[in-house]
Amino acid sequence: MILTPLASPQFTRDQWAARLVREINTAASGLNPLPPESILEVARGVAAFVDERLPAGVPLESERLLAMTSQALSALGEKTLARRLLIFGCGLVHPAEWTVGGERTMLILDLKRLTVRREDCLEIVLFRTLGVCLNSIADTWDAARGDGTLGLRNLGPTARAFVPPRRRAGRHIAAFADEVIAACRAHFETLRQQREWDTVPHVILLDRLPTSP
Repeated sequence: MILTPLASPQFTRDQWAARLVREINTAASGLNPLPPESILEVARGVAAFVDERLPAGVPLESERLLAMTSQALSALGEKTLARRLLIFGCGLVHPAEWTVGGERTMLILDLKRLTVRREDCLEIVLFRTLGVCLNSIADTWDAARGDGTLGLRNLGPTARAFVPPRRRAGRHIAAFADEVIAACRAHFETLRQQREWDTVPHVILLDRLPTSP
């Protein structure tokens, strides 16, 4: 997304700070929260930096703005929150807009955003990146001792990107999707032992896969 922060009269430092506060609070879901005044201080600092350094009318990618905020959080020692801000801020992960199983916390992982260059479309890249992502959001379910849900979105298109063209029949796409789901469940089992959870988050598929033979 391309933004033009503070170049327009409609935007003020406080408005951009308020947006960043929302992004930080979303990323902090499940973590021990920073004091509100600390979050506001970080957000205001980034908004002021952009206002002072970016010439009026010059567009700014929202990802860059979030990266600057992530760096500020990391400098304060909030490295976990800094990583999660990047993951949540880029749309890779976001909370579900509905509840599943009562109070169970559900996060949605958009696999389409786990993109790499086509020449680098190796399974090992996908699965390693997936593991890093799951590690970064695992603390979401600590309070419930592992009880929760992870919804996978765009698994079909992601599988199609990694399956060779000659094997892109429905059954091969489904087989690769099963590997991704199994990898998530296996990683959650490792996290269960490391974090002393009682159970592991459920992994569900949110999209239909191709059904052609």
